[in-house]
Amino acid sequence: MKHSTSDGTVYQRNGFGPTVVLIHGLGMNRAMWQWQL
Repeated sequence: MKHSTSDGTVYQRNGFGPTVVLIHGLGMNRAMWQWQL
């Protein structure tokens, strides 16, 4: 499920278990991590 904060930061919660933070490079977006999630 996609969420966003008041400052415009977007995050997504998937599955269960320990928290994993994936940070994309400049000019990219969260879609680059679709194969890992």
